[in-house]
Amino acid sequence: MKKIINYMMGVLALSTLCAAHAESDKTIAALGMQLFMGVCVPSRGDADVIEAGLKNIKMVELTAERAKPFLADAVGKVWSSQETGGQFSVAATAPQTCTVFIDQTDPQELKREFERWLPPAGSGFIVKKEADDKQGEVETASYAILRDDKLVFSWVLRTAQRPQGGIGTVSVRAAAN
Repeated sequence: MKKIINYMMGVLALSTLCAAHAESDKTIAALGMQLFMGVCVPSRGDADVIEAGLKNIKMVELTAERAKPFLADAVGKVWSSQETGGQFSVAATAPQTCTVFIDQTDPQELKREFERWLPPAGSGFIVKKEADDKQGEVETASYAILRDDKLVFSWVLRTAQRPQGGIGTVSVRAAAN
């Protein structure tokens, strides 16, 4: 009887661990999209609005040296959940672009979350898929978000699976007024 109880406790612990791992991937993707929808989209790419929103959630600005990998050749600022770069980082770059970098996420879960947040039919927005591309492990999808036949936003999702875990970026660029 004692062996059966120990076995059942082991199975329960293993299943709990697997469920927690699966949920953590989902949570990472969901949190990344909440950061995107809560800070990037409403900011319309305004760096001051992005900075204020990120300070409210205690993200810290990275030094110029630490920000380089996120910015590539663009001019802008980067904030992260840690001073050395954390699981979530946000870049504000010209012109009117905000990007959330998500480390250690399941690329397919992030894709599902991203698509779930696209404006639905009847919202007053029209969503047009502009590109869907895969090169090696990197997948890119871009969407034009229109209202009254005028471009309002461009949304881009980029994901990749690496040996050390999946990564993703979600970007929004506001249309020039």
